[in-house]
Amino acid sequence: MGLPSDFISLDRYCRKRLAGLYDASETGALLNILYGEYLNISRAKRLTEPGIPVETVKAKQILNAVGQLERFVPVQYILGKAWFYGMEFEVNPDVLIPRPETEELVEWVAGDLEKASSPVILDIGTGSGCIAIALKKKLPGSVVMGSDVSEAALSVAAGNVDKHKVEVELVHHNILLGKNIREGLHLDVLVCNPPYVRMSEKSEMKRNVLDYEPHPALFVSDENPLMFYNAVFQWGKSHLRENGVYYFEINQYLVGEIMQLCSEYGFSKCLIRKDIKGNFRMMRVSVN
Repeated sequence: MGLPSDFISLDRYCRKRLAGLYDASETGALLNILYGEYLNISRAKRLTEPGIPVETVKAKQILNAVGQLERFVPVQYILGKAWFYGMEFEVNPDVLIPRPETEELVEWVAGDLEKASSPVILDIGTGSGCIAIALKKKLPGSVVMGSDVSEAALSVAAGNVDKHKVEVELVHHNILLGKNIREGLHLDVLVCNPPYVRMSEKSEMKRNVLDYEPHPALFVSDENPLMFYNAVFQWGKSHLRENGVYYFEINQYLVGEIMQLCSEYGFSKCLIRKDIKGNFRMMRVSVN
């Protein structure tokens, strides 16, 4: 068939191509994102005047994006951007797509530090920089750093730091090696959203995640699923101040194991929180 020349024909064609790949509500949500990005037509007008003409170049852009959706490419990678904490972040397959659950972690940290005087914060495994940048925006008086083992991820984070015009220092660092970042570095807060999905849990993941998001930022072995928590606790011994605090995202299936690890390190002030979906997702650990 030729290119759809009006919105109602375009919408019907796109929905037909995506039928069976996504459920109806997800299809609608994805298409609305594409329409909002590529069409200079308000959503209200699309609803009230569905026969409105669509420029050929716009139809081609949308159909190209739909073709990528058929291969389960995440819409954020198609557009090269994602929204997090009310801000737009550049993303690509070198970094994880920011999740709404992580916004809840940022809100927890920011709420606890609201009255703190110039807290020094390190975001370990910063990826796109979304946590570090959001915290700096929320806590302008803070000193914020972000570290990552991936230089490609740090390049994305650097672009986002520039985009949002914030002072966030980015450092290439592998937490698993336990090396120092610099002499005399003393932190008040360590934030970390580490890889925590066990390889055996892959079957629960959708194709758009499995096929496109960076596996080193997602998965850990079944034999040592807490390796990053252990490494952060170990590294924190030499870098967190006396009243320092850790904040993590966690695997809801490993709460017992994580609490046991906290106990082994002598931490008695460990608080677990559920996310908006009712899953155990965040943990705060106070050193004293």
